[in-house]
Amino acid sequence: MKSIKTNIISPILLLSLMLLFSSTVESQVFTSPYSVYGMGTLYKNTHQATMATGGTPIALSSPYFINHINPASYTAFDSNSFVIDAGFHLRKGKLSNQTQSKSYMSGSISNINFGFPVTKWWKFSLGVLPYSGIGYNITEQIITENVGKEKHVYVGDGGISQAYLGSGFKLFKNLSIGFNLNYYFGKIENSKAISFPDSVGYMNTADNISIGVSKLFPEFGLQYRLNLNRDKYVQLGVKYSPSVDIKSSSEHLVYNFLENIHDTVFYSVSQKKLIKLPQNIGAGLAFGSSTRWFVTANVLYQKWSEFVFLDKPELLKNSYDFSVGAQYRPSKIDVGKYFDRTYYRFGANYELGYLYVNNKRINKFGISFGVGLPMRKTKSTINIAIEAGGLGTENNGLIRDSYVKFTLGAALQERWFIKPKYF
Repeated sequence: MKSIKTNIISPILLLSLMLLFSSTVESQVFTSPYSVYGMGTLYKNTHQATMATGGTPIALSSPYFINHINPASYTAFDSNSFVIDAGFHLRKGKLSNQTQSKSYMSGSISNINFGFPVTKWWKFSLGVLPYSGIGYNITEQIITENVGKEKHVYVGDGGISQAYLGSGFKLFKNLSIGFNLNYYFGKIENSKAISFPDSVGYMNTADNISIGVSKLFPEFGLQYRLNLNRDKYVQLGVKYSPSVDIKSSSEHLVYNFLENIHDTVFYSVSQKKLIKLPQNIGAGLAFGSSTRWFVTANVLYQKWSEFVFLDKPELLKNSYDFSVGAQYRPSKIDVGKYFDRTYYRFGANYELGYLYVNNKRINKFGISFGVGLPMRKTKSTINIAIEAGGLGTENNGLIRDSYVKFTLGAALQERWFIKPKYF
């Protein structure tokens, strides 16, 4: 019992440290025209190791990095070690339609996580990471008969971040369960304006809405491992997040403007606008060797047809995300040539997306690869993942987002909780 009391002090200290980082995560930079819808574009937020294998975290567990997607995986932490995990991602892409294209670059902190044991059967993790991002600036000019030129400007900014406290419990030798208690917070802002450069008979008008989100909710995970002959194993993973009702705060302002003169037309503040996030369930299967390699596959279903944004149902499609991947390390042991001890990873994913625009579903695909570089005389690794892919299409008057995403992270493992011996 004394060990439990000692170890449980750590979350309080780490939570304070994590809050110091949370403002940095919240001030993420993101660019995508499809972020105009709902909560913005959702981050997958898998660890760099599982991102390199196509985004396949559900059935995987490791003592060397933190897989917060399935909290049952926390039971893989070593009983005497403390894991610190942090990463950064950079995304370079090109937005194009059938007549023009434009390049962009964006980046943000991808994750800050901590993991450690409480007992041999109870492991703990906490962290903060971005959940969604909004970033678009679209200008459209049209000529209307008897009016002349109309200038339409659409701007979106902000994002939602996620902090969590989680635990994993080993119920039996091969069965683990876990939960995360997530806290969503942040602000998103959307504005649109119309002006008439060629006419004084019409009023320039702007419509701004700012939405604040703050909500606590749980998610659950399970993993079962079946050990086979000759160091082989099969591991099954399942995760589930129930639907969540969020009473958001919103500030809505409509005004007419002429240069620096603003005239308010409408203003309201509400604390009760409903945002309903959908439930999701995912499953994964991994098969491999405990020391050298594995192959794995995931499927994730999200019921976006139940999504509600500011009291209004949005006509979204239920989404399906499929991913496969593999990892290989030439050496069975942690000694020998450096590149024989390096982890080599690759994978692919395909998503039937939830957006349906201009009679076209917005789908996404990506291929990925990466490495886990061991650090000298420790179990720590530097993890690099690169994903190249595309979102959307140039057909039906839509925009295609072609991108390359680079993610760099460090998973540091330190030996803690060991009683000193004196001779």
